[in-house]
Amino acid sequence: MTSMRPHTLKGPGNKLARRDPVDQYLADQHLYRKLMVRSESSLFQVVAEQMYDTQNLHYEVRMDCVRFIMDKRRLFRRNITGNFNDYLSKLEKPNTRGTMIELRALCLMYGRNAILHEPMRLGTPVTFSDKYKKNFSVFFDQYGNFDAVYTMGHIEEAAICQSITFKMLYQMCFKLPDVSLAAEKMLNPDTFCEGTTLEHSQNGTVVRILCRNGRSFDVDSPELTSCLLKDKQLCDFHNRVRWREYVQRFGRVPLSCTLKCIDDNNVPFSYSVAKCLDPNIYRNVELSSFLVMKKEAKKFQLYIGDDFNARAHCLVERHKWLGHMTKGFILKIDWKTSTFTVYLEETGTVMQVPRYAVHPLPPRQF
Repeated sequence: MTSMRPHTLKGPGNKLARRDPVDQYLADQHLYRKLMVRSESSLFQVVAEQMYDTQNLHYEVRMDCVRFIMDKRRLFRRNITGNFNDYLSKLEKPNTRGTMIELRALCLMYGRNAILHEPMRLGTPVTFSDKYKKNFSVFFDQYGNFDAVYTMGHIEEAAICQSITFKMLYQMCFKLPDVSLAAEKMLNPDTFCEGTTLEHSQNGTVVRILCRNGRSFDVDSPELTSCLLKDKQLCDFHNRVRWREYVQRFGRVPLSCTLKCIDDNNVPFSYSVAKCLDPNIYRNVELSSFLVMKKEAKKFQLYIGDDFNARAHCLVERHKWLGHMTKGFILKIDWKTSTFTVYLEETGTVMQVPRYAVHPLPPRQF
């Protein structure tokens, strides 16, 4: 398999992206840093992904961590300054950042040691027990952010799995023709510049394209695919009447509507999707999806996580010393004074509270 190109491939018209020095340093050690969303939950996202293969369970991991520290308070009490119960009460809230204390608790809870990576330093093994056979491999910076670290071999396998998943989505669900071929033409048009050889079936239909660089692409048939155009009657590939007329006129089979879009300087799907379809490219789908979602949320004034907007639901901390939280509804935000006007559903009253007293809902209640 060819080497991974997670940061260097480009689509037409895009400049070659520069790799971060930290990522380049890790790559020289055959490691890959997978960036997490820059939030207070980054530690729990790393652990959730490395334990359950999904970041969506980060809130559940956080709550399990809180319960574990409470149960093992004798182990952690001396490491926590201030009131122990207040510390755990704050830790329950999604806008409280996880620290090395929580990482230690998670390692003991899940029976794993840790490998800690820092900028421009090789990973430092932290052994909690010789009985633990697996590790959490994490990167942390001076700002308290955590990222996941994987071997390049793991990322290469993940890229193949990602490619298979997206091919299943676009070929089997959307039934688009020539998905892999279209992705290659979008990302690496030079593949076809050196010449190709066509492999035909017994009835003369093209079934495979062989490239000079050794790569090959199967060609789909119109009977097993759906048309990309709004009006199928205009498609030379899926309309059998137009298909026969095209063959009689030009002496060759017409291109699929997916490939025709590319030749007409259009794209059948985004370059982000094309990269996900390439088995040699790994995309951080979770991070890129969050950034797109955040952009859309800002545009339409929607609520995701701790990006508060008027009309959004939230949790309000009425009595900080008791850690009492009640569900509320944001009526107005005064960003100059960091004051929120909220409606409390439990009491049916309206009150003004400071910014620090407002917290996001758990992820499943957004």
